[in-house]
Amino acid sequence: MRDKIGVRLLLDEEKIKREGKYSVDELYAKIDDLAKGILIKRDNHIYEAPSNRNDLANIMIFTLTRLSRRQWFVDNCKELVLLEADGDKSIYTASEDDLMETYIQEGFKLWTTRSIESI
Repeated sequence: MRDKIGVRLLLDEEKIKREGKYSVDELYAKIDDLAKGILIKRDNHIYEAPSNRNDLANIMIFTLTRLSRRQWFVDNCKELVLLEADGDKSIYTASEDDLMETYIQEGFKLWTTRSIESI
């Protein structure tokens, strides 16, 4: 059986509080809503794909389609880490200033590689 995969998302809570445009709880609640139906929330910051054939697709749909299109997420995301083996091993980490641009470029490479290996 393949390891479970997931994603850890950390928001820049200090920036969010300083700017006062959103509340930290409000943004994490929005992330929870976007994950519903495709990922399982394991703890406050980790979302795990159900262990099935579409696990990586669900992670990519969540991060590339649902989150990367939300400006509030792009502007306030401090770290996005793809995880394997129940959060013990990082597959990919994006934590730079151009977070989503880097993730989108590297994420597609990761998706292609892992999808081929999964077949």
